[in-house]
Amino acid sequence: MAYLQVATFQSLANFQRAAFQNWAYFQGATFQREADFSGATFEEEAIFHDMEGRLFLVLNGTIFEKHPPEIFGTKLHPASSIQGTTWPKMPKNREGIRAHSRAYVELRMQFRALGIIDEANEFSRKEIEHYTALYTGINRYFGMIYRVLSNHGTSIGRPLAFLFGHWALVVVCWLSVRFFTTAGPGFVPRHGGEPYVQWRECGGEEPFCALGFWEILAFNLGRILPLTSFRGYQREAYVTAIEEAPGALLALSFSLSLLAPLYLFLLALGLRARFRITT
Repeated sequence: MAYLQVATFQSLANFQRAAFQNWAYFQGATFQREADFSGATFEEEAIFHDMEGRLFLVLNGTIFEKHPPEIFGTKLHPASSIQGTTWPKMPKNREGIRAHSRAYVELRMQFRALGIIDEANEFSRKEIEHYTALYTGINRYFGMIYRVLSNHGTSIGRPLAFLFGHWALVVVCWLSVRFFTTAGPGFVPRHGGEPYVQWRECGGEEPFCALGFWEILAFNLGRILPLTSFRGYQREAYVTAIEEAPGALLALSFSLSLLAPLYLFLLALGLRARFRITT
């Protein structure tokens, strides 16, 4: 074990690529300059409790094999850095999961207070991953869905990707005239106008229950933004055409209406996590 309690380091404390095979205790120590553990390996716990002053901690490329670092009662220096760190796998027992979660909570709060957003979000993800691992029953599955859709409320790209991916899938299904038009693959040409999608039960040169390309896009965009009706661009037969559409297509559009608020909420969480400066 490495016991360096209440020790004082007056110059740079260089522990680069050091290997701590047992517990490493730095509780109550004083680092007057940076404590550089870049590339170091901690096989057991790393304790940085109750340290004097602000700890200038550098953990770039550091490996924690079993436990995340504990900094309870210690204030980090604003220049502290954690880049490319390898974090331990989640324990299998509940007490170990709770201990890891408490360590990540403290790290998240410290880095959030310093305005170091990317690191704070990383610890927030770790914290929520450990909390959801303690869930049982259906709550565990909700936690998995939350992780996939938004990376535990910290991602902006994932909710956007699911939102527009869902919308594009619905639009493609509406435009799959191979299954829903009397003319087979491709759009049915209008005389002197844009193509339209014609339902099987309709007949005639320009049937009443037909939708143009832009009308389909606008209708399904309105499922994402319910306040956007696009009524100024609708033909008189628009409502009838929607009512006559196959039930399977209307069900797909309804699923977009149902899930779009969830995607937008998760997007708002990601934006909040990205741009929130302090706790």
